[in-house]
Amino acid sequence: NIELHKILDEYLHKIVALNEIIPFQMKSAFESFTNANDSLNKTVEEYGNPITHEDGTTGFEISFKHARLIGRISKKRKQAQLALEILPQSFLVTFVSEYDSFLGQLNTYILKNRPELLKAEQKTITFEELSTLNSIEEAREKIINQEVENLLRESHSKQFDWMESKYNLTLKTGLESWPVFIELTERRNLFVHCNGLVSEQYLKKCRAAKYKLDSEIQVGKKLRANKEYIELVYKTLFEIPVKLTQVLWRKQFPKDIEKADDSLSDITYELLINEEYELASILLDFACNVLKKWSSEGQRLVFVINRAISYKFSGKDFNKILDAEDWSACKISYQLCAAVLKEDFELAKKYMVKAGKSEEISEVSFLEWPCFRNFRETDHFNEAFIEIFGKQPSYIESINAETETETETETE
Repeated sequence: NIELHKILDEYLHKIVALNEIIPFQMKSAFESFTNANDSLNKTVEEYGNPITHEDGTTGFEISFKHARLIGRISKKRKQAQLALEILPQSFLVTFVSEYDSFLGQLNTYILKNRPELLKAEQKTITFEELSTLNSIEEAREKIINQEVENLLRESHSKQFDWMESKYNLTLKTGLESWPVFIELTERRNLFVHCNGLVSEQYLKKCRAAKYKLDSEIQVGKKLRANKEYIELVYKTLFEIPVKLTQVLWRKQFPKDIEKADDSLSDITYELLINEEYELASILLDFACNVLKKWSSEGQRLVFVINRAISYKFSGKDFNKILDAEDWSACKISYQLCAAVLKEDFELAKKYMVKAGKSEEISEVSFLEWPCFRNFRETDHFNEAFIEIFGKQPSYIESINAETETETETETE
């Protein structure tokens, strides 16, 4: 069932890639608009005659000779302006489309590996369809594909209702991002079908999900998507699929809890490495407070440590997380992490030497794990590292920095 991690991981790679390209796309669109706007202003000033209207406003009088030229340049500016508006909307549509694809793959995999979930239901296959099938397995696969296709045709709210009923669990309870999720999927529908104009259905769905609507959001108002909104879309469509996969994985394949833990650990670790501390905090809160079982006590403590890291570097109070555990009863590696996070670097140095020589923590982890970010900048860390490995710590970042410096020098 590592396939579940692959399905989720591929989806996350796609939305992360999309999120990273957005600033470049928007910058290019903005530059295009700026150039078109400058061109229009320059042309109007060159060929127009300044005039003052009776109401005191000023403008330019354009001769018929130059009107068509200025009209074409004005049209170019309008097109560039529309691109600035359309691009964020298209990003939202693409995000939701990728989510829909992920949801289909997730449920297809579960139903194929738990076909008994469909036994109690009445499914029909026409004689014509049956004549094209060669085995019971093909018939089962066809039924599963039909079931998932029907699921994806439903609204995103009803999709969750279906999964709650089919898998006999609750998914929406306690999911704080649920209202935002429903609003963004309904806004996506407005962009695709209604040119962004608010409909009665949009208002009804948002209210049912207890989404807080601004007072000016009324039927017929045109909605847009700015930078902050797209960032919220990205975070929501990162968080919910991770949580959904974990809950379904543990419910349907309880013997694979170790693989589920590994998947969640890998995802949250990468978030910490990439300094996406807010998202990491959300998922590590889920790992520590919502999940009730873990593959081992050691894995639970790793989640606790990483949760404290996400809190510390996002400016939140992390001491309560650490103080809730008795670290003296844990292995040296956990005691080291607790000391580092509390910035007791003298004590951390002693623990680091013990953890390194006993190989509880690898050289790579010392150099990469975000837990040691501030600690790596101290003499205590360097001295302990030399004592363990007999050499100075060497970072990939420093190598890259040296290369960039050499390149700059050569260019000069």
